[in-house]
Formats: sequence, structure tokens, C-alpha cells
Amino acid sequence: MLHDDGSVSASPEAKASGSGGASVGGESGGSGDSAAAEAAKVAGQVAELQAMVSATLAQANQVDQSYAAALAMVAADNGAGQPAPTTDDRGRASAGRVGPRSGRSNDGKSGSGSVDPNNQGNGLHKPPVAGEHADMPGVKPWKYPGDSQNEGSGKYAKDRPTLTDHMMHEAATIAAEKMKKLWPDASKNLLHFLGNTGDPQPIDVDAMIRDMPHLKQDSEFETELLAKQAVEDAAQRGATEPVTYPFDTSWRNDGADQSSQPNWFYATGNFQAATDGTITVYPPKDGSSNWTYKYNYRTHVADRYNWDGSKSTTIFGITITDKQLQRLHQTGLAQEYDLSGESSVSSGGGTVEVK
Repeated sequence: MLHDDGSVSASPEAKASGSGGASVGGESGGSGDSAAAEAAKVAGQVAELQAMVSATLAQANQVDQSYAAALAMVAADNGAGQPAPTTDDRGRASAGRVGPRSGRSNDGKSGSGSVDPNNQGNGLHKPPVAGEHADMPGVKPWKYPGDSQNEGSGKYAKDRPTLTDHMMHEAATIAAEKMKKLWPDASKNLLHFLGNTGDPQPIDVDAMIRDMPHLKQDSEFETELLAKQAVEDAAQRGATEPVTYPFDTSWRNDGADQSSQPNWFYATGNFQAATDGTITVYPPKDGSSNWTYKYNYRTHVADRYNWDGSKSTTIFGITITDKQLQRLHQTGLAQEYDLSGESSVSSGGGTVEVK
């Protein structure tokens, strides 16, 4: 029996079934030996369960202590008397652009284009639409290529959960709850995984952009390149009035830096990003060779929230391995899922000389 204080003892029924005695007539028979063996077995199971419960309680206490230390450190960084960051504190220090990032996806590299034919964009949509207005086309939904040897947990609920798996689920839930204020998006995503629905979840791309400005800069860079192509195409077509080009890009690999953006690193690690929008081209006037353009665009993000067996994550001093979290998916206690979202619309423009 598991008591409120975390102690474990054999149930009265187990004790009764395990109690041996002399047989009728005063002779001790084989039943006494069998009962003694059963009692020893029950005692061993109680000891094993007690050890597991003690380990879980110790881990929970460690989470409390480590979380308190983390909050104290954050408060010191923010200045005396300042509260720790919350979900609404989105104006945090921005991460600089870095190279390849480590996350749940093994092979993602920041800024590199997608090589998956299922995730390719169309670029400029031709021919253009006459006038200054056209609908944004959206992006081709990103398709997860499927689990591999190095990524993902494989088939859901293929194994029966053990007591250790249940303990791991509880420990992960405690950690996720404790990091809500410090890492709100990481907490939300981990809790959804542990919630075991497998339903797709939205991701706050505007918040990602505020914390990681390079994400918007990459989309703007892609849009500027397409704007130059749009001007060239409009000039070749001999456009004399404004024309508008819808566009969408291929998915590109990107990711969050662990040291500067731990919230997003633990929320998604590496992810996929793409851009869609419209570009309006204006022919030159009064004999000028300068064509102008204006654009609107959105940044899209997608990811598969999953685990691989070769990594580990340290949260508040507690090391949790991907293999342990994989087991939760494999035993049907938690479930991997898809993330996706889009940003608000951003705008810009410029001038190109066409000779």
C-alpha cells in the first residue's frame, strides 16, 4: 500500500496470504515453506516500490530546490525586487544569429533550404495579378517525413507501461509545471506531450520573432530577393500599370539557441520556417528607370514535437534523457505531435533601377 507520506507497506491481504504456520496435527508441511517464500517475495516487492517512490520524491524535491535557485538567479539578473519573467514578458533580450543549432531535430541547420520535395514552395506566382491587391497564398503545409532511426519514438503505445514509466511521467509533469513562469512555451509544449492526446498544437510565431529577430530577418531577406525578381519579370512583360505577385517559399531549417533562448530551445529545438505574401510592382513614371515595389509577408513555423534516443536535457539540475521520454510515447503514456503557426503581417518596399 502507498501511504500519503510516501511510505509503502504490504496490504493486510498480502500479509495474510504470506503468513505460514504448523499444519494440523503439529506437522509443518510444504505449505509453510511456500508461504514463507511468498512472504519473502512480497517483502522484496515492497522494498523495490519503496525505493522507486523515494527516488521520485527526492527528484520532486530536487526540482523544487533547483527551481528556487533558478528564480533567485533570474531575480538577481533583473535587479533587486524585480519579479521573474512571466508569459507576458516577451520583450526579452534577443538572441544573435548563430550557426547550426542543437534541438530535437538531428539534422537541422539554420537558414539552409529544405531538400524534401514534399516541402518545396512555388516562389513567385506567375502571371501576376493586375492591380495592387491579391490574396496571400499561404504556404504548402509542412509534412513531417516520418520517424527514423535518429529521430522520433516510433509506434505509439507498442509496449505496456511499467511502474518506472509511470514514475517518469510524474517526474516530467512536475518539472513541466515548475518551469511555467520561467519557460512558458517549453512548459506548455511538454505538458501537451504528457497530456497524451497527440492533437496538433499552435505555436506563437509573433512571440518567437520578438525573442529571435533573425526569424523575421530571414523572411524579409527572402521577400526582398523575390521582389527583385518580380520587378525583372514585370519589366520583361512590359507592364505599364501596377501588378501584384503572390509568393510562397520552401521550408527552411532553423532553430533556437540553448544558451540565449532556452524557452524556445526546450519548446521546439530545431524547427522549419517558410514565408508567404504579396509583392506589388509599380512601373516608373516620367521617363525614370526606377521601378518601385511594396510587399506584405508572413513567417510560418512548423515542427514535430518528438524525441530521439541519443540526447539528454538538463532542466533545473535534473537530467532527463530522450530515451526516457520516448518510452512514454512507446508505452502510451504521452504522445508526440505537430506544431505550426504563422506571424502577423509585416510590410516593406524599395526601388530597383532597370536599364
